[in-house]
Amino acid sequence: MAFLTEILRYMAKYDSKLDVCFTALADPTRRLVLSRLSRGEASVSELAEPHDMALPSFMEHLKKLEAAGLIDVQETGANAHLCAC
Repeated sequence: MAFLTEILRYMAKYDSKLDVCFTALADPTRRLVLSRLSRGEASVSELAEPHDMALPSFMEHLKKLEAAGLIDVQETGANAHLCAC
């Protein structure tokens, strides 16, 4: 019971951060992106290619992952590479 109490205290302290993280993980497209990035960095176009959606829609998924602190975007000129944090 003490362990559960400790977990609940931790969750209350970081509630807003956890909400952002769990929201990001709730979508299957975003989970697939994280799965791909677990094998190494990739460009935006490489990540978007297997998904049947417009690039602006895909970019919204990346923004949510970045806001949750789950991916890191490294911009080099006109290109961007992403990696899992």
